[in-house]
Amino acid sequence: MASIAMEISPPISISMPLVESITSISEPSLKTMNHQAEKDSNRLKDQSKSAPFVEQIRQRFLTEEWEINPEEYCEKDIERVKQSKWYVKRFYLSANRNCDEAFELLRSVLKWRRQHDLSNVRPEFFPREFYEIGGLFEYEPDRQGNPVIYLRIRMHRKIKEIQEPIQQFLLYTIDRVDRRSDSKGCVIVFDCSGAGYSNMDLDMLKSLIDIAFKYFPLCIRHVIVYELSWMLNAFRKIAMNLVPSSLAALVRFANQNDITDFIQKESLPDFMGGTCRRNYRQIPSGCRSTLDMAIEHGFTREQAENIMKQFEPFLKEAQRTSLSDASESIQSMRFLDKNECDRVISSNLPPTKQSTKVLVQQQEHKINQQRNQQQNHLANHNGIASIYPQKVIHFNRIPFVSESNNRSKSKSVLYSSHLKNSIAAKNEELQQAPEMENFFYTATFMIQNNQPNRLLAFKIKSNNSRRYSVTPNQGVLDTGSYNY
Repeated sequence: MASIAMEISPPISISMPLVESITSISEPSLKTMNHQAEKDSNRLKDQSKSAPFVEQIRQRFLTEEWEINPEEYCEKDIERVKQSKWYVKRFYLSANRNCDEAFELLRSVLKWRRQHDLSNVRPEFFPREFYEIGGLFEYEPDRQGNPVIYLRIRMHRKIKEIQEPIQQFLLYTIDRVDRRSDSKGCVIVFDCSGAGYSNMDLDMLKSLIDIAFKYFPLCIRHVIVYELSWMLNAFRKIAMNLVPSSLAALVRFANQNDITDFIQKESLPDFMGGTCRRNYRQIPSGCRSTLDMAIEHGFTREQAENIMKQFEPFLKEAQRTSLSDASESIQSMRFLDKNECDRVISSNLPPTKQSTKVLVQQQEHKINQQRNQQQNHLANHNGIASIYPQKVIHFNRIPFVSESNNRSKSKSVLYSSHLKNSIAAKNEELQQAPEMENFFYTATFMIQNNQPNRLLAFKIKSNNSRRYSVTPNQGVLDTGSYNY
């Protein structure tokens, strides 16, 4: 969630520069801890010993396999084999330093990746609800600097119709983290808080274990099972039997009292008692709804709606959380000092007989003109928001008393009175303001959210609320949207 704050004062001043008045939440950064540094040092020492064998495996694969059967492999994966020493070495280490087994493992994994076209999967291939629910996502690193993947078990539903896309989403998430972390690996957290037997899925768990440890060798550093209820001890025993004995030592069990031994509080998501405010429900640009994608893949609308009903409580929960975060963001904004604001020039226009609707349409036309002129600039602009117009806002002086031929004088006076009361009602302090004149001034400007996958919270404040009001004075803009 990003936020923007600005002030309006007579005639009006807007918080400029925009960059100083906007705050954004950064992407996760991998923090290197002492323990991780020691492990990296050990890898460097081992590298000289294993380097000849790693190169042997690489050359054998390229000459004996890829050059003969290039259609069975993805070009991006082949580039990774050529460029990354660690990517080949992980198969060598996973095969207990046996070059023949490492070669076979590398070949089978790359063929599997080609079958699933994993290297070409993009975030917008998945429904927006997959992200909005927040049941599977990558977040801040643990105490050893490893990126963390969270799976919220209570949000899982064993539904045959969506089993495959959920598994693909899991594959995509692990692969994305694996590519980014390289030799660091990652940690998987199973958040079992609030989960029951209806959420338990042994088939999915077995599939995850096979995928994570077979097709992503040495990627998983630890598996943390969080807040597993004693009522699920039977499931725990069955699940542990699925884990190979050589990997059982990687599993940790934690609760709310000791989870910070593994992940510091500042890096934990809110539902685990953490203080990190990064939005883990960000929706990538271009994602379609589950309903649209289900119908596209041959489901009837009724079938798709029945599936969505099972996830409706979690979607409502996500929406409530987003609104709460937006409210907190607005409340915590600071308003810039007047010296930081660029004075906006007010045009001293004579009284006009044009209606407010016509004036607003003219103002919108001016804004759209300026907006079109600056499209090329915005194409290369990395700002999270834009304001139009950027330098000057023109005010129009409009009489309260309507000059319309369709109104009698008495009706015009009554209309004027209602309009004054309506304007005053928008701000409590205006109700105590001195007698209003027979004219009022109006201007329009636009705030646009330039971010492809984040909401933007904004708040506008008048420096003299007894005489000047702003409507709307706060709100939340969706990605790519704007508000007048």
